[in-house]
Amino acid sequence: MQNTGDWKPSKIIMVGESFKPNLKGIDIQSYYICDTFLDFYVKYIRDYSRGRLLDCGCGLVPYYEIYKDLVDESICTDWRNSLHNNKFVDVYSDLNERLNFEDRSFDTVLLTDVMEHIFNPGKLLAEIHRVLIPGGRVIIAVPFLYRIHEEPHDYYRYTEYSLKRLCTDTGLEILKLEPYGGYFDVLFDTLNKVFIRKRFMLRLFMPLTSMVKKSFINRKINKAHKNKYPLGYILCAEKV
Repeated sequence: MQNTGDWKPSKIIMVGESFKPNLKGIDIQSYYICDTFLDFYVKYIRDYSRGRLLDCGCGLVPYYEIYKDLVDESICTDWRNSLHNNKFVDVYSDLNERLNFEDRSFDTVLLTDVMEHIFNPGKLLAEIHRVLIPGGRVIIAVPFLYRIHEEPHDYYRYTEYSLKRLCTDTGLEILKLEPYGGYFDVLFDTLNKVFIRKRFMLRLFMPLTSMVKKSFINRKINKAHKNKYPLGYILCAEKV
């Protein structure tokens, strides 16, 4: 990664021994979903990152602190039209086209919250397959029941079935795939985005959401509608 000495936490921050959403690096309206997916992201990145890692669509490299001590080298790529500051980019790539890397040059690819902005996702996954070594792994995370964002470059939402098909069609074998969030999470994320504008409101809102999620009615709804209302998905797939 370029300019590692200038890197600072953006989306997430270490608090004690855990990662938390960083209100200095995200909008208040994104706090709830970040708090919901963060444990999943941390677990997958820690479990599957190794060797030479490509952070694909890196932006401000928000997950660098999670993987930096797990890999031998990290390379950041993004396109030149990104909304984010590109000071950490090593190699520019249009993720809808051929990636600017040699075949079999990475052990791990990280692709988080990027695929919804790619209008040719099959081509991108084929390119990821190309740059992975045999046995190399890609970690993919995507939103599902989520608002339009970074328009006009917001093209798709993926079900678990489309993710499985995309991976299979490009020679990637899924090792693990999980939804994150449920019915009330979708509701709370929407409320967060529409109504929660101040920090004092967030301090009242988050304990309320925690109480509801621990309730009997939440457990009953999730049991009756298992995996029907995911906020998003995360998976790890391997090049076989």
